[in-house]
Amino acid sequence: IDYKTGAHRLKPIKSIDDIFDPAKLHDHTDYYLQTMLYARIVRRGQKLPVAPALLFIQHAGTEGYNPVLRLGSDYINDVATPDGDHFVRRFAEKVYEIFDPATDFVSTGDLSLCKTCPYAHLCKTSPAQ
Repeated sequence: IDYKTGAHRLKPIKSIDDIFDPAKLHDHTDYYLQTMLYARIVRRGQKLPVAPALLFIQHAGTEGYNPVLRLGSDYINDVATPDGDHFVRRFAEKVYEIFDPATDFVSTGDLSLCKTCPYAHLCKTSPAQ
């Protein structure tokens, strides 16, 4: 579980590929990336299922609230699935892309997102450079 203190209600994404689509950053797909990565790390080497969850504290007491992430209308009840394996492949591809010296990595085409990014000073895309 990744705890969030904001009032944001996360809308479900349709697929793992949405997590890695820079055009979908406004949907907080970065929250999905972080939480899926944590869940895969926790799940590694154990038999029990691990469901990635974002607990928005302000909504925790509301009736029917479920912090488990969804793909479309389906909850991700365990990250050790074909979707979870697809996440690992896409994550590895993205890390390779970021560190590939032959490629200029562009994190997003929407530079307004750089204003609130804590890593903007490290990024070639950022106008802060």
